[in-house]
Amino acid sequence: MISRPDYLSRAGSPSRVLLSALFVLLLLTPAAADETDQFTLPTDQPFADLGDYFNLVHYRVLEEVVEDFNRDVERALRVQNEAERERRMEAMHDPGLIADRVRAKWGPGFFEMRALEDLLHSRNMRETYPDQYTAYRDPFWIYFYTHLPIDPRKLVLLFQASTVKAYGVYFGTDKWGHFHDLGHFYFSDLHRMRGRGMEDEEALRRIVHEYSQGPISEATTIGLWATGVYSNADLASNYAGMLFYQNLREPVELQGETHEPLMVRIGPFLALNKHVRPESAFLKPFITDHWNEALNPNLYEWGMRGPIRSRMEAMADDILKFYCDLDGRPRSPEYFNELAVELSTYFGKDYGHSGIDDRIITIGDACFPESESADDDAETDETPLEQAAAR
Repeated sequence: MISRPDYLSRAGSPSRVLLSALFVLLLLTPAAADETDQFTLPTDQPFADLGDYFNLVHYRVLEEVVEDFNRDVERALRVQNEAERERRMEAMHDPGLIADRVRAKWGPGFFEMRALEDLLHSRNMRETYPDQYTAYRDPFWIYFYTHLPIDPRKLVLLFQASTVKAYGVYFGTDKWGHFHDLGHFYFSDLHRMRGRGMEDEEALRRIVHEYSQGPISEATTIGLWATGVYSNADLASNYAGMLFYQNLREPVELQGETHEPLMVRIGPFLALNKHVRPESAFLKPFITDHWNEALNPNLYEWGMRGPIRSRMEAMADDILKFYCDLDGRPRSPEYFNELAVELSTYFGKDYGHSGIDDRIITIGDACFPESESADDDAETDETPLEQAAAR
């Protein structure tokens, strides 16, 4: 059994950091994200559900952070000067610094994912989960024909993030980089704005706009400019990561329910809360269908939409077999269109989604015969997706 987060020790190695820096310079962006594909998925054998494994990884990280923190507390308590001792203690318990400690346990987002890819495709993992996919990537994936051979953005698409399954949700390994890395950016900005007296609602509005539309965002350097893809799922995993860092020391609302902090203060020390255990699935509420790029579809630049729609239409039987027959979802265009609308907010909260209009290609739009929805569309100019949004 895989019992420890092996890939963490490799994610931040000097060679990987150097390669990461070179890769970033080539792209002229401060962060490079792999693309992923939840359309071209296999139906010959099931995916292993790695929810418990990812839960264990996060438990071990939090456990190490608490142990390191408490050792630092013990050293601080030996300071003779009472005022200095209290000053150090106050600083140590700053939620921003605790979040920094957790973030530091992961490597840079891009190469954290590369290390995770190595592990998930390893012989050890295959032997642990026989006759199941621990991770999957198709060489003829959804982006195979979307860019001309001379388009420099094809360099980015050499790095495909495999699809994995956790707690019943299918998503790309790149989402962990977004969750840990961009989620920390979000939280750090939120913490700083709170420190200036800004209300959370206004702070979150600014943060969401910055990372969806600003200079370093899905609309520009790490999305549409880099690959032609504005990934709504990436933004959703960023937002979930922010909630994870918030939840370290404060309660947060996840899927409509309030969840207690992951860490609690006991005198000058920290401890993991009672629900944070290797087997407790405390990570599960953070992982949702928002992370799935087939169910929460991307916005593509205009030149990519035709090839992607054509490919989805050609693969329609396999896509529906996977999501309807194997995954157990209802087989109707309305289901997939309404789900895309539902996933366009994070349980009612704006996370920077591109918006629901005819530029979004859903399974409901592309994978069902025209006759199945023709009657509903006969007396309106709205697309089926826009009709779903209006319901």
